[in-house]
Amino acid sequence: MDTYAEADDPLFEPWLAERADHDYAPRRLYGDFLTEAVSNAITGKDVRHFQTMASAIRSTDDGLAITLADGTTLAASHAVLALGNLPPKLLAPGISDPRIIEHPWSLTPERTEGRNRVVIAGTGLTALDAVTLIAEANPKAHFTLAAAHPLTPPCDRTVTPWAEAEHVIGHSPTMVWSMVKRELRERDWYEVIDGLRGHVEAIWTQWTQEQRRSFMRHGARLWLHHRHRSPPPTWHRIEELKTVGRLSLRAGRIHRLTPHSDRIDVDLATGTLAADLVVNTTGPSLSLRAHALLSALLDEGLVTECPLGLGIAIDDDGRCRTRNGHLSRLFALGTLTRGQFFETVAVPHIRKHADDIAKVIVPSSFPLAGKVAPGP
Repeated sequence: MDTYAEADDPLFEPWLAERADHDYAPRRLYGDFLTEAVSNAITGKDVRHFQTMASAIRSTDDGLAITLADGTTLAASHAVLALGNLPPKLLAPGISDPRIIEHPWSLTPERTEGRNRVVIAGTGLTALDAVTLIAEANPKAHFTLAAAHPLTPPCDRTVTPWAEAEHVIGHSPTMVWSMVKRELRERDWYEVIDGLRGHVEAIWTQWTQEQRRSFMRHGARLWLHHRHRSPPPTWHRIEELKTVGRLSLRAGRIHRLTPHSDRIDVDLATGTLAADLVVNTTGPSLSLRAHALLSALLDEGLVTECPLGLGIAIDDDGRCRTRNGHLSRLFALGTLTRGQFFETVAVPHIRKHADDIAKVIVPSSFPLAGKVAPGP
């Protein structure tokens, strides 16, 4: 599936130009680039890759002991939790049926053959990826996308960002919204959002926990809808499917799936649909207990949930806080740090935070870095 990468890496553009002609680079290509870059970086270095899972981490007198699934124990001075997205909340726990795709990244063209009635839980970018893959593999497929708020991502386009967006930094969510509304009367909303995007972390980190909680309750869904946009080719394909009557949106979350020999009954708050294929694109779970290692770390007290329930509690450098509020030798990177930084999924943000963590763990490798600043 092709989710598109937001990458401003100066090395990526020339790499991509030699291999493909893309205005919007599929994330799988950025993955290929990273694989090649890492391979080049570790050549001749003492780097060992264990192709297994970590099942437990515990503190020792001089660091950490990491237990792997095969029983191997590694000694480490520090460790970084770069686990990516947590597993999704299952639509049908306890039910094993090839017509129910709980993990959208496992969806392949072969699994769509003869599946003409497709119900997709979710209406975000991953849902659109699923639609385009299935539509290409099965021209007879019809789609129903179901969500509590069934809004598909707007089409992306290039604009000149609002240059004065940084002026909202330091203001409360209510004041930021007032300032943004004034700008929306004068300019294209794309310009306003693109101006704000580069300052999200600075805005978020200056809010109190209560202000952050208020934003999550009242403004986050609206922001994320406008923030995460569809690449034009995908957007046009979705609009085409709507126009010819092959795609519709339905309000309501999926409450229950009941498999039958000839169909799956999909129960929504607004009625029941019959499906030949159901795909879960509702996004990652927010529960740390959804991941076995994180659950073990919670029990061990080496990590604790952030106050907003958006991931792990960390400091500005990405260092995890223990159950007792102390800083541990564990660091977190990516979506697990959403409660601290909010903006954590775009490639530039992940790269910056990875660089910040590296400077803390191995400062001698960054002689020009000096003291690491605590946050933006």
